[in-house]
Amino acid sequence: MNLPRAAPGTARRQPAILVAGGRDGDPWDLGDAVARRGYRVMRAPTLGGALPLARQTHPELVILDAAASDPEGLDVSRALRRDSAVGVSTPVLLATREHPTPGHHRDALRAGIWGALTPPLGDEELAAILDSFMAATRHGERGGGERSRDAASGLYDLDGLAQRARELTLQAFHHHAGLACVALASAPEACETFARALAAGGRESDAIGRLGETEFAVVAPGTDPAGALKLAARLARLAPSASLHAGYDAVGNVRYTPLVPKNLLARARGALRVAQSTRGGTWIRAFQETPG
Repeated sequence: MNLPRAAPGTARRQPAILVAGGRDGDPWDLGDAVARRGYRVMRAPTLGGALPLARQTHPELVILDAAASDPEGLDVSRALRRDSAVGVSTPVLLATREHPTPGHHRDALRAGIWGALTPPLGDEELAAILDSFMAATRHGERGGGERSRDAASGLYDLDGLAQRARELTLQAFHHHAGLACVALASAPEACETFARALAAGGRESDAIGRLGETEFAVVAPGTDPAGALKLAARLARLAPSASLHAGYDAVGNVRYTPLVPKNLLARARGALRVAQSTRGGTWIRAFQETPG
């Protein structure tokens, strides 16, 4: 897969990638490999220099060159996603020379790292990986995405949540992780209380949005069907007076069970409708395929 290049004589800006960290003299020089593919490369010699340089340059993608077991890389990723100059929709990748364990993948996903790069990695393979992340965010929100949030609660609106679901699906795929969506409906008189509770008590790694006046959804990476039930129970405890119904859909590994993000949202919402319409039944339902 070839990266798009500007035609001769045009002034189209090269996509910018920030590479932070690494070791002097290391033969695996990601910065050079990225530059050979037509990207403009900014370098920060230390991981701690990533955020100041990102604020100056507004890169399309960030690569943190650090060990998968190094907590500094995770801390830097969290700082980047919290900063309005970078935000959650700028891909952050971890370049690591050690093979990440499932625990490393889980921790990286929770810290907002979109995927891991491990050697050996040829130029063509690297280009294909970078292409996939660039394509996913080309039409996404940048710089905080306030236009994609509900003004009253600060939660994502439907468009913003759908965009984040696409991004989280890509992240879960690259981390060999699960993905879940939990849709919830509160009693009308408690909907604003529940919205504030979700905004204050939701996990930073999840995407939390508003589907309607009384309906909400949480898209949770690294969460399988059993984890979706636990997540729903935890969300219900945030506002015990909200009188909730819930529905969910989840897969254990996005890489082995491909899904369409909009279908994940629709299925969770469909399961919510079943929970709402079942008298005397359980307050939460899993999505079930209708026999054809």
